Amino acid sequence: ASPRLASVEPGFPRELHRRAAEWLRSRGLVAEALEHAAAAGDHAVVAELLSEDHLALIRNGRSGTLLRWARTLPDELVSENPDVALGAATAALLVGRMTRERRRLLRLASQAKAHAPERFGPYEESMMAMVRCAGIDEGVTEAIVEGHRAVELAFARGGADETMVAALAALARALYFGGSFEQAWSAASRAVEYPEAARRAPAYALARATLAVLAAEGDRLHPARTHAVAARAAVGRIASSRSWLGANAAEALGTVLAAEGDFAGAERELSHAERFVGDDVATVHHARLLLRLADVRCRRGRVDEAEATLAAAREELAELGDSGIVGSLAAGAADAIQEARRQASSGAILELPSDAELAVLRLLTTDLSAREIGAKLFLSPNTVRSHTRSIYRKLRVGSREDAVAAAQAAGLLRERDHPGDRSALA
Repeated sequence: ASPRLASVEPGFPRELHRRAAEWLRSRGLVAEALEHAAAAGDHAVVAELLSEDHLALIRNGRSGTLLRWARTLPDELVSENPDVALGAATAALLVGRMTRERRRLLRLASQAKAHAPERFGPYEESMMAMVRCAGIDEGVTEAIVEGHRAVELAFARGGADETMVAALAALARALYFGGSFEQAWSAASRAVEYPEAARRAPAYALARATLAVLAAEGDRLHPARTHAVAARAAVGRIASSRSWLGANAAEALGTVLAAEGDFAGAERELSHAERFVGDDVATVHHARLLLRLADVRCRRGRVDEAEATLAAAREELAELGDSGIVGSLAAGAADAIQEARRQASSGAILELPSDAELAVLRLLTTDLSAREIGAKLFLSPNTVRSHTRSIYRKLRVGSREDAVAAAQAAGLLRERDHPGDRSALA
């Protein structure tokens, strides 16, 4: 609405926005309708839209949109609309790095339950339990209790798919942190096998990511890869890779790559995940991710970085209460770092060169220059030099001659079959 029109008829621009919101809403254009309702200053319509369409926004990758408009509403209005509070709390979880905001929204939902219990039915109860389970704010044991409750409530509603897939996915994650791996596998499998589960992309991606982690940690690499690919694809369908949800898919992929021996690829994925899981509040999710990063950095021979990452994980764990299996994993990471330092002092190889590096390493035994090696391998001279530096680091040597000697002593120059590209998941 133009300033000139507003000066002639002051109330008309607001009315125009209100009409536009109604028209867009009638055609299913919820995000656009929200824009006009907010421009009209109509908080009640914004709340009504969010209450009715929070699930559609979440499933279509519009969690940021949902959260943005929910945060414009007065707290009193949010607490009068439990679906808004719970939808926004779910969105805060999926976006990531908003732990305090998610907890604030859950408190508003609890106020709604206390002040207007008639508006807090089984669906709202199940959703609240699901968010509490997925966030693991009160410890792993309590999260598992909430997860079972979320599933039972969804089942009592006839297995209503509004919350069933999400409840199962959240429960599976909590069970994993609790060390109940078989139960976690069962819950995550039920989630992905639920009718039309793939259409519930956020919950489907989380369940697939959990299955990938469980399979990779159990040395079942083929199903682990399959689940990691499916998790990433589900996240991609709703363009949420730069989020807590995307971080879970990246962590799953990093775990698979580490199990396959591609530690450089694993560190890349885990470092990406860490940017969206870390927060100013300690969480079990972040502590576990840091421990994965510490392990991968240790295996890459970057022991100082691994030790610093482990220290960060321990700081988080010190702030947490019930962290399930995560606390005990820190001791194992410390032992691995200590062993890596011992091996380093004895000159042992901490990480095998990649297939591409081995190809360069074999030609280091010749008199060929970096340019000539590159020509033979169809690589640029800079790529050959980069591979050579990596080889020196992994073999803990400082010259071409020493690299060849160390490789011969370790048996790296023997002919052998090589696996294909281990970064195919990336």
